[in-house]
Amino acid sequence: MIRRWGEGERGGEIQDSKHQPATSKDFEAGSEVPQSAFRNPKSRRTEKKDLGKRGEEVALRFLKKKGYRIIEKNYVCKMGEMDIVANEKDTLVFIEVKTRTSALFGPPQLAVNAWKQRQLSKVALNYLNEKRLRDVKARFDVVAIVLEEGEEEIELIKDAFDLQYP
Repeated sequence: MIRRWGEGERGGEIQDSKHQPATSKDFEAGSEVPQSAFRNPKSRRTEKKDLGKRGEEVALRFLKKKGYRIIEKNYVCKMGEMDIVANEKDTLVFIEVKTRTSALFGPPQLAVNAWKQRQLSKVALNYLNEKRLRDVKARFDVVAIVLEEGEEEIELIKDAFDLQYP
């Protein structure tokens, strides 16, 4: 029998493949489903936000050491959000920060897929228009961070992708 996270009669609970609500009593110690699956989904969202904030703080320190001058953090517009906008030498840099607690599901930078690149491109174009910036050199960087057991693994991917517009 397969156990999975799903939306059931009571919503947001562990269920088996027959869609019968399951409880922690249905699982033996050491089974495939981690105990974290039984926590409130809201607490997982909070943990993800906290992880993202920690990652952005790590990225800011890292980028400053690399000579980036931070212009804005968490720029928000109707198109979405850009984690960091900075200058490096004569280039305006739009930076996406991706943070994970392990590389178990692949490196963080893989989360910056084609859809995300289009979203970030729209945000960047909105930023340039809003700030009336014309004829500026600009690029997209990605900072990939793995925070695992007190250790920080940071990778800076300069010029990670080109402007993606429909």
